[in-house]
Amino acid sequence: MEDWYSGYLPPTFLLGDAGLRDAAIHAIQACIPHATVLPVAVDKIELRAPIEGARYAAARELRREGNRHIYELKILGGDGKVLELWTGLVLQEAASAPIHGPLPGLLLTPFLERHVRELTGLEIRVDIEQRARNGHGRDRAGQRPDGRPENGSAAYAGNFRLSVSSAAHVACDLETVQSRPPATWRQLLGREHFLLAEEIAAATGEDLDAASTRVWTAKEVVKKIGLADTTPLLLAGHEGAFVLLSAGGTSIATAPAQLDDRDITWMAAVMASAGAPAAALPLATGVAL
Repeated sequence: MEDWYSGYLPPTFLLGDAGLRDAAIHAIQACIPHATVLPVAVDKIELRAPIEGARYAAARELRREGNRHIYELKILGGDGKVLELWTGLVLQEAASAPIHGPLPGLLLTPFLERHVRELTGLEIRVDIEQRARNGHGRDRAGQRPDGRPENGSAAYAGNFRLSVSSAAHVACDLETVQSRPPATWRQLLGREHFLLAEEIAAATGEDLDAASTRVWTAKEVVKKIGLADTTPLLLAGHEGAFVLLSAGGTSIATAPAQLDDRDITWMAAVMASAGAPAAALPLATGVAL
């Protein structure tokens, strides 16, 4: 880069490109989409080779300590060679950054994984992939012949496959948000669940179609996880595009996404078998937990 310093100082970087490193750190922000993070410390930076041409960043979260995330960061050349290795990079959450509206597809998986982990303490793996036109996705290790992941659940909508796996009991569902008259939603959901959809719409400000689709996906994961159809489904909290529902002591995380370049909103739901702390999210007034 040019013009980093005044005209009285040489423009040469002796220890590498500061702009490149700043961009690499900022790339990790996508892994923590619901909070603004700032770099506060690093244990060690190894400069292994000059950085020229195409460069890539690869980061791995090693652990979390409260509101601090500790990462290993690699800056790679176009041939995959590690040019710089950062160990013990500490990113601190500076502020909550609620996402309003549908998430880009690449942010959906870390968004759901982190919310479920923070609310339940469960480690889960969420994946979403676009399947080929014949309806089949890529073969993956740990996948059963019927397409479901081992120790998990899968859902299909359009050309997309959503899957979730964990050592705990989990389930997922994926649906497109479709415009329907209120009377049709009432018939599809039933009276009690339609009232819940109206409550979600009033609490979040989203339209009834999106709120009703959240309830529809929640009903599906309730069935998948083996709970009775009569299990009460309740609004537990909401923040931005994230809405938390509960059923029978389980937590259901729901979020909208735009998975491709079409003007279609998709609704994803992930259920985990542990309940959410009461203070985890702002609660809607008068909502039972």
